[in-house]
Amino acid sequence: MPDVLVADARPYVQYACDGVQTVFTYPFPILAAEDLTVVLDDGSTPAGVVVAGVGTDGGGTVTLSPAPADGRTLTLFRDMPVARTTDFQEAGEFRASAINAELDRLTLMLQQLEAQVAQAIKRAPEDIDSALLLPPVAERAGTVLGFDAAGLPSVIQAPAAAAATASHAADTAVAAADSASAAAASTGADASAAAQAASTAAGAETAASLSAGNAATDATAAQDAADTAEAWADTAEDVEIAPGIYSARHWAAKAQIASLSAERRRADLVAVRARVAAQVPSVAVMPVFGFDATIGAGADELSVARSGSAHVTDAKGQLVAAPADTPRFDHDPATGEPLGVLCEGARTNLLHDSFNPASQTRTLAAGTYTLSVRGPGSCALSGGPSGTAQQGAAVTFTLAGSTAVTFTVSGTLTAVQCEAGASATSPIETPAGGTASRAAELITLVDTGWHDPTGMSFVIEAHLADVPASEVLRLFSLNDGTEANRHDLYYAGDMSRVLFFAKSGGSSQGNVDGLIGGWSDGATHTLAVTVGGGARALFIDGVKAGADSLTEPVGASTVRIGRNHDTAPWQGHVRRLLAYPRRLSDAEITALTG
Repeated sequence: MPDVLVADARPYVQYACDGVQTVFTYPFPILAAEDLTVVLDDGSTPAGVVVAGVGTDGGGTVTLSPAPADGRTLTLFRDMPVARTTDFQEAGEFRASAINAELDRLTLMLQQLEAQVAQAIKRAPEDIDSALLLPPVAERAGTVLGFDAAGLPSVIQAPAAAAATASHAADTAVAAADSASAAAASTGADASAAAQAASTAAGAETAASLSAGNAATDATAAQDAADTAEAWADTAEDVEIAPGIYSARHWAAKAQIASLSAERRRADLVAVRARVAAQVPSVAVMPVFGFDATIGAGADELSVARSGSAHVTDAKGQLVAAPADTPRFDHDPATGEPLGVLCEGARTNLLHDSFNPASQTRTLAAGTYTLSVRGPGSCALSGGPSGTAQQGAAVTFTLAGSTAVTFTVSGTLTAVQCEAGASATSPIETPAGGTASRAAELITLVDTGWHDPTGMSFVIEAHLADVPASEVLRLFSLNDGTEANRHDLYYAGDMSRVLFFAKSGGSSQGNVDGLIGGWSDGATHTLAVTVGGGARALFIDGVKAGADSLTEPVGASTVRIGRNHDTAPWQGHVRRLLAYPRRLSDAEITALTG
């Protein structure tokens, strides 16, 4: 049994799933993988559960494959058997590790029971000390649970049953009245006696009807009250009971989402810090913000604006659609390796039925185009331009005028794309009879309350699969929401270098540049910038590219990834983004980017 330090931690945690996140943290220790129960909101166990961190003081992680669907709730809790599995031998060796292990196990069991008790309905400690016992089963069957004048459990007849009883009594009274009238008429009795009998019967009928009406009214009122109470308690989230008024379930769900989101953010930052500390132990300063797509941390911090869906490759190498306004976490189609969050601009696929590739001829206007494919096979150009595209090897060509270009498909391709531009982007699905477009996406950080204008350091790891020869690609921007005050980090294809640009009050502050010679196709680079206090510096892959002084941009605290104010988006991936609370030293930045 592992020797763990058992802290005062509730062995229960829930997550609101987003359809993307696959790694979930459980912040409490377990002694075996079987001690952790992983369950979705319908009681089922998700597929592909891998538990890590067994025997670790602070808990560990659960990895699911595939990710739970958006809108599902995932619950992780410790459910170890409450049993004594070992025994100390009489006059045997007494070891501190053995008694520590037993005490750990007992403490974990008690924490587990405490969590279960906390979820039960119970009397407040300061309430009158009394046994809250249910009535016997024979008395409570078919009834509604309530509380008597002393606040003790009791039962009452269900509203529907009360109405049925009253209705039955009314029917019986009516039947009696009818029988009395019939008897008086058939015997030829004295008229006054018959009238008296009829009057009595009518009175009985009226009284019975009144009683039945009152009972029905009471039952209806009781049912209405029950329906109202149920509406206040259980109306679905975001559904109004009255204008601007919502149920307890609505507010509980909102509170839970806010709480879980905050917990996820804290847990993600802890995971990122642990990774950085392990990789670069020489840097003592920890980031105040961390996004790391390789471990699925920091996704809650990204706000994505993109009209319409867009495709991305999942960890199984499958092309899947990401809904509008959601981040696209991309993977290498061959290895499943996480590539990062995908940032792209607007593009149009000019080939028809692109996910069912077939040879076709399209007339294209003058301009520069890129042909790319996916899957085993190729697509050859003819009719003017030439070249053959294969997966991972796109072909860029330029037309001087309107040209009928033939695209000849070979093999078993799964996607084919021809788009205007000097680089290939992610596949866009088109219909059988036409083209289709993907909207540009803008990614910003949800919260930058950690930003300090006196000094910050940012580390960005980025990847470009297909580098354009002349386009400008914006990787990172720290700005005031406009173009007047900003720090921009971007790649200039026409200059074959990375540039770090700034504006203050609308006045250009010039560039610091690096990676002279260009960014190669398929390459990943780690860049860092330091800003604040009228000074800035640029580092690339462990080398200081340059530094200078400038007039500091005012109010720059908005962080954009893969985009600035203009239409020159990044056409690749961002794997990591770390923000540090001050200007780090050259040695620290070199260690973080090397």
